[in-house]
Amino acid sequence: MPLGIESHIVNMVVSADLGHPLSLEAVAKLPGTCYRPTVFPGLTYAFAIRRSFKRCRAKVLLFSSGKMIYAGAKSVPEARHVVSEVVKRLKEAGIVVLNEPKVEVQNIVVTASLNRNLDLSKATTALEGAVYEPSHFPALRYKIHGSNIAYVIFANGKLNCVGAKSATEASQAIDKLLLILREKGLTT
Repeated sequence: MPLGIESHIVNMVVSADLGHPLSLEAVAKLPGTCYRPTVFPGLTYAFAIRRSFKRCRAKVLLFSSGKMIYAGAKSVPEARHVVSEVVKRLKEAGIVVLNEPKVEVQNIVVTASLNRNLDLSKATTALEGAVYEPSHFPALRYKIHGSNIAYVIFANGKLNCVGAKSATEASQAIDKLLLILREKGLTT
């Protein structure tokens, strides 16, 4: 938990790779698929799945290379569960899957609150590279030089942190942002 600031993973994008090509024409026969190769080179597979004791819909993109992308997970175990469910359903449909794909986190979106208001106009001048255009978007966008992490910071102190590949990395990024805000005199 970053410097006493509570944060929550709200979205996780993961990729997985079967390690061999996949016939999307064969997968398209499964219920819940949408395959229009002239519009998009992948196939969308939507299905119901249990998540935290309730049924939810999972949507996974599958590509002929055997790669897949799942967005919407709240944890790595949940993402692995969804990918395993896809593999199970492919096998049940008679589609050859040689091995269980390894799940890799590509991006985590974390929300947090600084529990204090911020003067975004002042922050724009104090933070190098910060962008704040209130007539277009009500939050400040900021990226620390040399980092893959980006922040969206609202005047009420709420923020989104995107680009991390682990919860620890996201937590450390929020800590770093808070230290920078303190150094610049933008928060206590």
